[in-house]
Amino acid sequence: MGKSVHLIPVGFDFQRLVQPISQGTLEADEVYLLYSSRKSSDEEAQKLAERMVERLEETFGTILGKKVERLSVGNIFEFEEAYPLAYEMIQDQVEQGNEVWVNISSMPRTIAFAFASAANSLIIEEPELRDSVHTYYVSPEEYLVTQMIKELRTEREFLQNLDVSDSEVKERQQRISDLIDEIDQNGVTKGAKKMNGGIHVEFPTVPA
Repeated sequence: MGKSVHLIPVGFDFQRLVQPISQGTLEADEVYLLYSSRKSSDEEAQKLAERMVERLEETFGTILGKKVERLSVGNIFEFEEAYPLAYEMIQDQVEQGNEVWVNISSMPRTIAFAFASAANSLIIEEPELRDSVHTYYVSPEEYLVTQMIKELRTEREFLQNLDVSDSEVKERQQRISDLIDEIDQNGVTKGAKKMNGGIHVEFPTVPA
């Protein structure tokens, strides 16, 4: 009997990647953690992503006793690079007789779509793999970003009610107020990032 192998692209999530195995019904013999090796211009995002990889590696390997491999991918945000990587990884595992589980819960979305599309493509091409290749998603119980926004509003109100003339307090209040206004206008993301010479990536259709 082959092994149960999980391919997990890592973004900014932890529990949604661990709990299906640690508390759910999914078995795992090996876990592959895929993450970007490219330096981000957003230092906080970079640090958070690195912390998630380290925590996941420790939890899966040390606490749960699974075999864990970290795979650094230079162009993990490029669909054209991610799709063939995902296809080859899944194909290699099934050729070894293993059962593959792909967790598409985390970010970035480009990778989630790449792995989901690759898994689906293999099944379309080889229907006998239908019981060997699985794509799954874990919904969050709670979005922390909504809590963060609520705390920002509370902080803004608190600072507005302070009877002080401290310029630093006023500047902080203004920064928070501007951020809340921007969230109210645009949601939790801003702008559309340029990629592949435009601002969109077209996903390939599965083979006929």
